[in-house]
Amino acid sequence: QRNYDICGRAWMLMSAMLAECVTNATHVLATEQHDTASHQILSSSFSDTNDMVSIVDHFATVRDNYFQQGGSRAEGNISLLTELIDNSERLAQIMTRWCVMGGQEEKSLATRPTTQDCVLDCWVLSTAPARIDLAGGWSDTPPICFEYGSSVAGLAVAVDGTKPLSARSRLSPNGNVVVLKSEHRDFQGQLLSVDEVELDQLNQLKGYNNPSEKCALLKCALVILGVVSADQILSPKETKSIGSILAEFCGLPRSSTLGLQVIVTSLLPHGSGMGSSSIIAGCVLSSMAKCMGIRFDSSPTANKNGLSLVQSVLALEQMLSTGGGHQDQVNGLFPGAKLVHCQPLEFPLCLSIDSIQLDEKFEEELNDNLILVFTGRTRLAKNILQSCLRRWAMRTPAIVENLKGLIDNALAAAKTLSSAFSSSSMDQLGRVIDTYWQQKVVMAGEDSGVEPDLCSRLIRELKERKAIHGASLCGAGGGGFMVLLKCAHVTMTQIESSINDAIGSEDARGCKVYSCSIGNEGLHVSTLPVEVVGDDSFDVAWLRIK
Repeated sequence: QRNYDICGRAWMLMSAMLAECVTNATHVLATEQHDTASHQILSSSFSDTNDMVSIVDHFATVRDNYFQQGGSRAEGNISLLTELIDNSERLAQIMTRWCVMGGQEEKSLATRPTTQDCVLDCWVLSTAPARIDLAGGWSDTPPICFEYGSSVAGLAVAVDGTKPLSARSRLSPNGNVVVLKSEHRDFQGQLLSVDEVELDQLNQLKGYNNPSEKCALLKCALVILGVVSADQILSPKETKSIGSILAEFCGLPRSSTLGLQVIVTSLLPHGSGMGSSSIIAGCVLSSMAKCMGIRFDSSPTANKNGLSLVQSVLALEQMLSTGGGHQDQVNGLFPGAKLVHCQPLEFPLCLSIDSIQLDEKFEEELNDNLILVFTGRTRLAKNILQSCLRRWAMRTPAIVENLKGLIDNALAAAKTLSSAFSSSSMDQLGRVIDTYWQQKVVMAGEDSGVEPDLCSRLIRELKERKAIHGASLCGAGGGGFMVLLKCAHVTMTQIESSINDAIGSEDARGCKVYSCSIGNEGLHVSTLPVEVVGDDSFDVAWLRIK
């Protein structure tokens, strides 16, 4: 895997250098406008294949075309350069995925089920809190963590008294259809939007690794769990129905068939920055696994016999080409405050998760003064991730020093959280959060969109009013939720008034303030009562903190 990482680094460096060429060329071509920030890591030409030879051959063809045209700054050649960027990043992403999966490319990451372990004709529900990253994020992102190691401090949090992320699955005897559904509800449980796909043939799973496809994460989960393989999905010779493949996988007699329903529900807005996609992936995998009698390694650390749920989520995100690190799922699937870290040059990742026991007074103060503000701005973290990985590939002294600072700040956060509460504890934690936010901006680059003007104005206004100890956009930044550590004397109403004053009533309409509290229960898997039958059945009480 070390060689894969070196190759991936070389491809990513090439991409970063080519991106600079495109930027310079578009400055010269004053009459042309090109948005280089919109390039995707995944080249659409190869969204259904991992054939390295084909991608490299295509790269060589495009490269030769570029030089045959003299490498000029003509519009067509800028288009060729951007195609080279896409292919370079695709190759880098595949190399990183191989490192993440420890050479287990597209093989099952969990133990195969036995018939007596399957749960039939009953909903299995997995629920989880969201997460707040306090310090150290980006250090956990492959390939950065492979090359430098990582430390991230974070919290599992309930939002407005609920665990806002869930998935439920059900196997139906004699069924022959897979129904996948992704729904967004508000905190009262009202349905706001839904995506749904119904599958009865394997070839309908094509595009499972394209994040723009409907229910792509759910399709990817079937591959990660080993129910189907990429080769089966792409093979024109595969004639078995999905129902018979499911039944065979679960150990049922040859003539049997099974139907499968999987529904994911998020109460958080899309692009929240609170680890939603990673944590939902953990909910999906755990719910489906329980249905099918699959057992994950209970330890967060990989061993020679298999990978844990955390690393399966990491592999799923690499397969889905959305990338990302391990701190989202760790901080959401495991309860409370924690420090997660790994050492460099370990393939696959060997994670250590240190639970932080909060002083009773400290936890009380955090529950009273941690506030979430939805900024009304959504973003896809993948675009900011791309900018960050390009900057890391260039290895400038400023970026390397910033990464060291990220890890040191995470250790400082863990030290503060594990100490006895004192009059200075909230100030210390506020400084950690403020430092972390500035480090995020450096990591992604100011021109990446990581720091919207609206958010800068809001933080500045709250600081001037001495209303907060610290603030940061959650996750990659660019929008979504902002976490505020407010001062004890400040009320929620005063925070809402400050938001209105800082950004104006028009912009403030999209903002909403939520309470949050430490989530002392992480991932929870249970079986719903048998009378819960329909796929439209939902009760927000399932998610309430008891």
